[in-house]
Amino acid sequence: MKNLSWILLVLALFACRNRQTDPGIAVHKPDSLISRNKMVRILTDVHLTEAALAYLKTTGNSDKDLPDEYYNAVFSKYKISRKNF
Repeated sequence: MKNLSWILLVLALFACRNRQTDPGIAVHKPDSLISRNKMVRILTDVHLTEAALAYLKTTGNSDKDLPDEYYNAVFSKYKISRKNF
């Protein structure tokens, strides 16, 4: 039982190391990665879009193309594609 405790302790220590700052682990970031500040702005607009669409749905607007138009406007504003998002 004592050996099992040591094994679990060692496994827990390896699981808790920071992979981003560990020099032994290379983290590859894609070239198309959106910056943190830009992503915050994009997500803010996406959440506002979702709120507007939810409101329109409660008022009886059932236009199926409307969500695509709204999201495309957000993506166009930030010059990103749906795939990048």
